[in-house]
Amino acid sequence: VKDTDAYTGNDFYYVGGYRFDTPTDVTILSKINGIPVTYIAEGVFKNCEYLTSVTIPDSVKEIYDYAFLNCKNLKTVTLGKGIDFIGNCAFYGTAIESITIPGSVKTIDQDAFGDCKNLKTVTLGEGIENIYDWAFGYTAVESVTIPASVKDFNGSVFGCCYDLKSISIADANE
Repeated sequence: VKDTDAYTGNDFYYVGGYRFDTPTDVTILSKINGIPVTYIAEGVFKNCEYLTSVTIPDSVKEIYDYAFLNCKNLKTVTLGKGIDFIGNCAFYGTAIESITIPGSVKTIDQDAFGDCKNLKTVTLGEGIENIYDWAFGYTAVESVTIPASVKDFNGSVFGCCYDLKSISIADANE
């Protein structure tokens, strides 16, 4: 991501305002001109058909709604350990095959990984608190463990996951 592809606030940068059309492997910079990149704007990579992988640094705190919506060839996503929010439909309709969501994430919004038909493996880190409706709906997830830290979770989180064989809920969870 070039300097012209990011915008600055008083003490932060965010990726946004520019529609990416042809990148394949993207590594979001953690800093631009010494200022941290703190979020990925709404819809910035939406429908980017060439994108195959993305690495998001620890400096990013939020991935806004529709950030990677319908990136049909996006197979590999590496999430930084500083992310605390993954927005509505952030990765909806991508080709992600597995995802590890760090415990720094507090909220996975509705449909965040919905319709990721190749998504078989989901690892949820201890620390996640909220997983909203259809967050992993229409995926190929086979089993998942819900960490004890999760406070808000409902049955439709894995709606229409026909390959889902088991959901383990940590003993400490109510």
